[in-house]
Amino acid sequence: MPTAANFRVLNASRADIEKLNLSLDYLERSAHNAMPVLRTMQESGVKISIIHDGNDRYDSRTHTIYWDPDSALAVRSNYGGGVEGIQSAALGLLHEGAHATDPWYAEHRREPNATYGTDAEAYAINIENSVAEDLGEPQRHNHDHAGLPESSNPTTHTNDNNYWEQRTPWGTTEIGDRWDGGAPDYTPEYGSGGCVEVSSHLPGGLKAGDVIVGDKLELSDQASLAPGIGSVSFSKRKMADGYRIATESGITLVCSSSAPIPTPDGLVVAPKLLGLKVPVRIDTDDGPIMRWELIVAVDAVGRISVQHITVGDKCFWAGERSGAYILHHNLKDEPGGDGRPWDWWNWLTYPDTAALHEMPTAHVTQESHTIEIIGSPASNIGIGEIFR
Repeated sequence: MPTAANFRVLNASRADIEKLNLSLDYLERSAHNAMPVLRTMQESGVKISIIHDGNDRYDSRTHTIYWDPDSALAVRSNYGGGVEGIQSAALGLLHEGAHATDPWYAEHRREPNATYGTDAEAYAINIENSVAEDLGEPQRHNHDHAGLPESSNPTTHTNDNNYWEQRTPWGTTEIGDRWDGGAPDYTPEYGSGGCVEVSSHLPGGLKAGDVIVGDKLELSDQASLAPGIGSVSFSKRKMADGYRIATESGITLVCSSSAPIPTPDGLVVAPKLLGLKVPVRIDTDDGPIMRWELIVAVDAVGRISVQHITVGDKCFWAGERSGAYILHHNLKDEPGGDGRPWDWWNWLTYPDTAALHEMPTAHVTQESHTIEIIGSPASNIGIGEIFR
């Protein structure tokens, strides 16, 4: 089961490493078609250089894959040039991996192919299509595309039923809205910003599902817990996979699987909180008491209705019972609000906890991760390179 640690990864931020790990985990679901490619990539010492210009390619001279984890691909039809669907950035990594593990690569890239341009592309796309079929992604029948939509999740794609779909870092599948048939500049955001269940109580008597733009909410800083007041600038109801988190004193919150909760070491998504401390607030006759408490239980509760809330410049309080709250990160910017996706990977913390399906009952130790960044992004394209 390859991870980023099994490759020499160049020019990668911490967020890039997380996206590479998610992509590898996603591709491993294609056991018979993707896994042989990934294993051979690992065994042959292929390097993966992270880029952010959509220009995926393989350079045989240095045995290096250049891969953009934020670049999906709009598949163009052979008939009339329409768009058949959107492939994930992860599948682009697999495509370049097929080039890197092609035993006849040198010969293949010199042979023209009427359908795919070269035999090298025919070889790679044939493997890519087998993996796409396994993963429910659209297949290609040419070496053309109708655009490279930017995506903040490298597994986002359109599925066989023409809905947006993606995997989360904690092992769940999220289904978004129906694809409209076009080639967007950006794939849609869904489920990834984090939000609380609509019946959650907020200080002042409101429930999350009743919050509207213009409401004033009580906030706190995620580190110092310094209080504040913020005005709601965005509030929208959505469906998401739900989790109930509970602290040592019995304070609970039901929220989405992607809900970002403050810890002493940064924001952590709800399913990964077991054994970590989070800020809590208890309202008393003498005023609110704020402190840090250990999360002792994390339970999946199925699909729930949640409220995305953007408010002020701090985090907001929410809880399953009035007067007992857990601090939840402020969404801040609605994804795509400035015309670009909201890259939540840059602030999420992923502690070394057990896998979601093997959630421990004892204390979980949080360890830091250090990612070595080598060199600077490559910008020149050489004659030994071949493109996605």
